[in-house]
Order: sequence, then structure tokens, then C-alpha cells
Amino acid sequence: MCVADCEYGPVKLAFQVSNQGGADVPAGAIATVYAADGGGSHRLVATIVLPEVPAGRAIRGIEVELTPADVGRNGFVVKVDNDGTGTGVVGECDEDNNENDYRDGGCP
Repeated sequence: MCVADCEYGPVKLAFQVSNQGGADVPAGAIATVYAADGGGSHRLVATIVLPEVPAGRAIRGIEVELTPADVGRNGFVVKVDNDGTGTGVVGECDEDNNENDYRDGGCP
């Protein structure tokens, strides 16, 4: 995460998506970015439509530009194959490896 200015922004969050499975994930799966506000509370701040993710590969990094108001007290959580309501569209063998936390570099 990169914060240019804690009052005016922008805030840029970059992440990479990988496919550890044996089948390609077609273009159109969605990644969601949530502000981690503490106490298990997450606030949706962005959705990104992903390109195809080939089996056993990672795609180029994805960068999302946000505002300082989007930064959660505990950073961000990114969830892949999540349309913002917790619903995914890709059938997977392992549904438990689709999220990552980003907690460093935020504003005080």
C-alpha cells in the first residue's frame, strides 16, 4: 500500500492474484477490497473485474486507487471470487485461500 498524503490521497493498493488450481479461471471473476475497520467489521471500498487467471499461474499485479477515507483502521482485506456480497462464481477445490490482509503503511 502506498499513501501519497493521508489527508488528500491518493492511496494506492497493489495486489497479485494467483491460481493454484489445475483449471483456468475465466475472465470476469471479481476481487473485492474491504476496509478493515476492526472488530471483524469490513467495509466494501472497491470491486475489480479480473482477467483470465491461467491454471498454476499468477497474473500481473493489480493496482487500485482509493481515497484516505477508504483506509480501514486495520488496513485492507482483499477477497477474490467475491462479488461484494460474499458470493463467488468460480467453483474451486479450496475456497479457503481467497483472501489476504494488507495492514501496513496506512495513515494514523
